[in-house]
Order: sequence, then C-alpha cells, then structure tokens
Amino acid sequence: MHKFWPFILLALFTWVTADQLPGVLQLDSLSFNKTLRAFPFSVIKFDIGNPHGDKHNAWKDFGHDLAQVPELLVGEVRIKDQGTNQDLAKRFGLEDEQTLPEVIFFRRKGPKHEETRFGGEFDADNLLIFVQQKTSLYLNLPGTLREFDPLARWMMTAKDDKDRQKAIAKAEEKAKASGWSAEDRVKATKYIKLMKLVAEDGFGALKAEEDRVNKLMKEKMSDKKKDELKRTLNVIRSFTKDDKNKQNDKDEL
Repeated sequence: MHKFWPFILLALFTWVTADQLPGVLQLDSLSFNKTLRAFPFSVIKFDIGNPHGDKHNAWKDFGHDLAQVPELLVGEVRIKDQGTNQDLAKRFGLEDEQTLPEVIFFRRKGPKHEETRFGGEFDADNLLIFVQQKTSLYLNLPGTLREFDPLARWMMTAKDDKDRQKAIAKAEEKAKASGWSAEDRVKATKYIKLMKLVAEDGFGALKAEEDRVNKLMKEKMSDKKKDELKRTLNVIRSFTKDDKNKQNDKDEL
C-alpha cells in the first residue's frame, strides 16, 4: 500500500488545488511532513500568500515540466500574514518576507530529510539544473525522448566524423522502428535534424540554434507556438545536459 501513496497524494492535491499551479502541490502545516515522507525527493518553494511576477511564472513552468516525474514532489508553501504556515516559516528561518521566495530541496533519508537551499538565479532552467545535480533521476521534459538522449550525447562526445555518422545512423534506425506514436516520431525527427546540424556545421551551430530559439521566445506569439519552442529548447539541452547516469548511455543504445 505504501508504494501507492505518492500517486494517491498527487491525485488528492491536484483535485483540491485545481485552481492553483498544474503539477505543483500546495502544502500547509498539516500536510507538509506526511507529504514529503511519501517521496524520495521533494523540491518546495516557500513564498508570500499571493505570489506573482517572473519568479512565480518560472516556478509554474518548472512544476509543469516535471509533473510526470513520479519520484519527485514539486510543492509550494504560501506564508500569509494572518498566521497561515507561520510555523513552517519559523522552522526554516523564513519569517522575513524579504527572504522569499526560497526553494529548498529535500532528500529522504530514513525518517529524516537532508536539506539543500537553491540560492541560484531564479529561473526554470537553473531550477532544473539544481534538481539534476541533486538527484540521479531522469527528467523527462516535454519534447524529449529518453531513448534518444543517449544518442544526442554520443553525438557531442564522438571522437570523429565517422563516429558522428554512426550516431546519426543509429538514431535513424531507431526512429524507423515500429511502436512509436505519431507524436514521438515528430520528437525523434527533431533529434535527428539537430544531430545532422552538428555533423555539418559543428558544435557551434547547436549554440546558435539555441540562441535563435531563445530570441524568438521573447517575441509575442501564441501559447501553442511558445510551447513548441520550449520543447525545441528541451531537445537542444538534451545534447549537453549533465546526466549522472551517462556512463550507461551506450548500454541503452
């Protein structure tokens, strides 16, 4: 029964907080401890009672992107003037509103938790890097394919052009295999396109493509187009991200 608790809690809190942030569980003094105990890893934002602005939007994107990682709880504690959650504020030394928002990562170790404060520049990318550095989890971000991430890193570490062509051939072979959904085939095509870009124009072309997409995202566009560009960025970063399991990449090929 214990192994099902994370999913039961996720369903419960998603229903209770449907008007809040998708993928982010709202916690309070009563639910905080028992909820964290259900997950091996938790990352919690402590904030004011009515958070807004760029940092809050970054947290919203971060929570949405990691909603499908079952071992990781993304939660939020809102500290209000009327006394709501003030005990948690005192417990973590966050009684001064000027210290907010604060993000704390929790690793479950037996009945206790090991804590690490974020302390970096508050944006979705840096939060993602922070979690990657603290866990060995595979973070399945929107637009990416777990089966193609090792191929992307193979491309970046290939010893010569012949090795890079082998990586591309392996990716094309994998993409032609049966069993892929139409959506996943589109994702696979994006990986292969970027791999060929690196083979033809060098590693700098990947950075140039990332800069181009980042520039486009600053323009006014529909939510659908923005989401598409974010997915492209996620794939680009699959080529260079630091994966603690990368020593097993070739075994996954």
